[in-house]
Amino acid sequence: MMEDVGSAEEQWDNSPAETPKEKRGSFLTMITTLSWISQGMAASSALMMLLRGRDSLEEQVGVMNELVSKEMSGMPFLDNILLDTISLLEITIMNFTQINLVNLLVVATGAFGVLLMFKLKKIGFLIYLLYCCAELYAAYYFFGDLSVMVMSMAITGLISVVFIILYAVNLKRMTE
Repeated sequence: MMEDVGSAEEQWDNSPAETPKEKRGSFLTMITTLSWISQGMAASSALMMLLRGRDSLEEQVGVMNELVSKEMSGMPFLDNILLDTISLLEITIMNFTQINLVNLLVVATGAFGVLLMFKLKKIGFLIYLLYCCAELYAAYYFFGDLSVMVMSMAITGLISVVFIILYAVNLKRMTE
């Protein structure tokens, strides 16, 4: 005959339960949206690359080789960047399908992690960390230490660290 009246805290807590949107907050919503935009652009870039095929890359290599054979700029830094870019394109042509499929897989991993954080699940943060590491590892695995890729990886790493910090600040909002 006794009804379950709950704990003393529940009896005196008259505030309505927070909705997921209120619990998430506008800041977490904003950074997840920015992440999805970035990952959407990366996925569409990889898909477009797969659809265009290797021919467009081979044309770019041909044009760049013509520039190199005619004359170099006389500025060693720019000449090295041009030669590294040709090497990057040649590596991309040789590993075309693997690079684009790995990119899609890595981006899907990141998007899944962000989705889980959007749903306020802490495991999403760990998946996002995995994504950030995989993104850098994949670039290094395929392209090694080409100066163009080292600069790109440094920028990507810096942006990743910023977003990891932004998500870490919001871990207290997430459960499980």
